[in-house]
Parts: sequence; structure tokens; C-alpha cells
Amino acid sequence: MAIHHARPGELIDLAKWPYDVESGKSHTMIVADGLEVARLALPRDKEITDIVVPDSLTIQCVSGEVELTTTRARQVLKAGQLVYLPPEDPHSLKAFDDSVLLLTIAKD
Repeated sequence: MAIHHARPGELIDLAKWPYDVESGKSHTMIVADGLEVARLALPRDKEITDIVVPDSLTIQCVSGEVELTTTRARQVLKAGQLVYLPPEDPHSLKAFDDSVLLLTIAKD
């Protein structure tokens, strides 16, 4: 089965793209020149460590509550909050609740 990427102008329902919180997987929704947008579903208590993205990254909490740990700080992202991380910035994520994150990567 081919992976669906959104077409220009296509509306995306982040709560239902596909709903997979139990699996803890990410799905790339948009791929364009210099841009990648993915939805990451994390079940409660799931932790992902040692993450390093080679490009600029924003993480937006769509639902749930997630702890973000960087070399600078440990903070909690709640629904509606957004954080920017520079390229090559090591970080980890831990879900306190079933959570959905929107990841936007600006390809440098």
C-alpha cells in the first residue's frame, strides 16, 4: 500500500490522520521542496530518546501532554503549544498521556 502524502490544498484532520496512538508511529503527511510535515502519535508512557534531526524542527502538541528534554531544559508541551529546535539539537520525548505531535522540518 502506498503512503499517502497530502496534495496541495488538501485539508488534513490531524486527529484522524490515521489514528494510531497505540502504535507510537509517525506518518509523513507533506513532502515539498525544503519542507516535511509529520504527525507523531505517542501512547501514554512511551519514551523516545536520543533524537537528533539534521534540520530545523518545530514540535507542536496537538493533543495530550509530552515532556521534551533538551540539553538546555526539560519542559512539558501541552495541546496548543509549540517549540522550535535548531539543527542537530539532541532531544527526547516522553508522553504523559496519549498524545499527537505535529513535526515540521525545514530542510536546510
